[in-house]
Amino acid sequence: MTHHPFDTALRLAPLDPASGSYSGATSPAYENMVGPYGGITAAVLVQAVTLHADCLGEMTALTVNYASGVAPGPYRIIATPARTNRSTQHWVIKLVQANSAGIEEAVITATALTAVRRDTWHANDMPMPRVPDPAALVRTRVNAPMQWLDRYDMRFVRGEIPKAMDGLGAMLLQTTLSPVSAMADWLLSQEPPAGFSIDRECELKAADDSKAAVRYAHHALDIEEVQQHISHGKLPTRLAL
Repeated sequence: MTHHPFDTALRLAPLDPASGSYSGATSPAYENMVGPYGGITAAVLVQAVTLHADCLGEMTALTVNYASGVAPGPYRIIATPARTNRSTQHWVIKLVQANSAGIEEAVITATALTAVRRDTWHANDMPMPRVPDPAALVRTRVNAPMQWLDRYDMRFVRGEIPKAMDGLGAMLLQTTLSPVSAMADWLLSQEPPAGFSIDRECELKAADDSKAAVRYAHHALDIEEVQQHISHGKLPTRLAL
């Protein structure tokens, strides 16, 4: 069975269930400039509370104090229920690592609130504006050394900001694909508009400061190399149909 990098990064092993102590390790897949991406650190703290046998309800609030950078390698998390009420539970969480002398010290502290959600009044979130299907949008690749950026599939939509968020749908955002996004979609799917076929000439340019470009002339475009260029951020500026 193949595990998603997120599941691997959240993997904890119980050390002492009675004290809420768990062991884990940082994941290279979520490395940032210094230590792991802060979001994955917060997520693993939530995981420790969720795995605790005495956990009441579900996570509703979390405050994380990044006291120091988390070093690559193993760590230990201690999740302690500080107070349990009828419907709420307050938590104190600590992530510790051994320093150069082999002595454990706190690098992350946190407080959290879990609660049982009961039937009561509620408010619905505003509906998401209408946007194209994700498959119709080009994936944006960020040329940066931080590994955690590659864990996210980012596809941007351009359009006007809705004039009203009344939930009625009359003012919802309407979007159309830009020519660059449309051409990229045709190349990735090999499905051009009705009545057209993809010819054998194309120019792909990087959107970053490098302005790197690849040009194909008298060349088949239904090849994996073209798809790789697009997935790495080079977008078509010219395409023969």
